[in-house]
Amino acid sequence: MLTTTIALTSVNLFSPENLAGYAATAIVAILGFLITWFILKKLLFKPMKKVADQRAEVVANGLDEVDKLKQEAADYKVELDTREKQIELDYTEKMAEASKNAQAQYDKIVGSARTQADQIVAKAEKTAELMKQDEEQLVADKSAALSFELISALMKNQEQNDTKEDELKSMVSRMLEKEE
Repeated sequence: MLTTTIALTSVNLFSPENLAGYAATAIVAILGFLITWFILKKLLFKPMKKVADQRAEVVANGLDEVDKLKQEAADYKVELDTREKQIELDYTEKMAEASKNAQAQYDKIVGSARTQADQIVAKAEKTAELMKQDEEQLVADKSAALSFELISALMKNQEQNDTKEDELKSMVSRMLEKEE
């Protein structure tokens, strides 16, 4: 009896009348899906894709600008480092030259003083002392002038560095504000 009921149910399940109903239901479901897909594509996906593409373009442009600014900052840093090294080299050379000149002048004065000391000892000692004081003052004055020049050049360089750094910071903060 159970097998007969199962057989009858399976026959009724696959009968032509039932299969036609299933086919009609499937066709209506497919048409409903296609209409829903078309409406969602036209009304939802296209505008969303357009907005996403515009946003991606804005972000890409912002990243390109940030990369450009980073490159400019790196180039400027290299230039500043080069300038700083050149100033240090110039300072070292000027100090070495001043020291060499001072030593040469000192040697010249001492030599002259010894030659004169042989002729007139008392007068030569007084003259040598005066000349030595004058030269030391000249060297001190030249050293002070070179030091002031160097300090003013370093301060000017530092001010330029601070100005450029402030400009970079303000540019980066403006960019960050735009991105937000």
